[in-house]
Amino acid sequence: MIDILPLAVIPFLVPIAMALSAVATGVGTFMAYRGQQAAADAAQKTADYNAQLQRQQATQEMAVGAENARRKARENARLLGRQRAVVAQSGLAMEGTPLAILGETATMLQRDIMDMGYSAQQRVRALQAGANMSLWEGRNQASALRTKALTTGLEGVASISQGFLNYEK
Repeated sequence: MIDILPLAVIPFLVPIAMALSAVATGVGTFMAYRGQQAAADAAQKTADYNAQLQRQQATQEMAVGAENARRKARENARLLGRQRAVVAQSGLAMEGTPLAILGETATMLQRDIMDMGYSAQQRVRALQAGANMSLWEGRNQASALRTKALTTGLEGVASISQGFLNYEK
């Protein structure tokens, strides 16, 4: 049988192997720690970006709602004007039933505008709540990833320490 390594060399190789193992564990631990820290930063940035988009959508929704209400008010004014013209052409006096009908129509049209505004406000609130939820989720996810990174670091240190303690025995 051929000996590959003389027996006298083996005691010198054990500390070298232990040192290489400790370095590999340390490098691996550091890389995992940095990766988890980067993931935490990415989660926070993604949440911030999503919240910003939702806030922009909310601002746009407000503008669209205001414009729709403005257009509806103009449309309503034209409709009421036509109704007044029809009443005037018919020769009826602007009192009693014709006046009550115009008043009821104006009330219904105004309610439509108010409903449009309420719907727009609800959509804006939902988008703003979504933005706040995105930020909350991002903070929690980032916190969890940072905790995981810390745990990984501590586990790496413990593993290296355990390796040295086992070597001393």
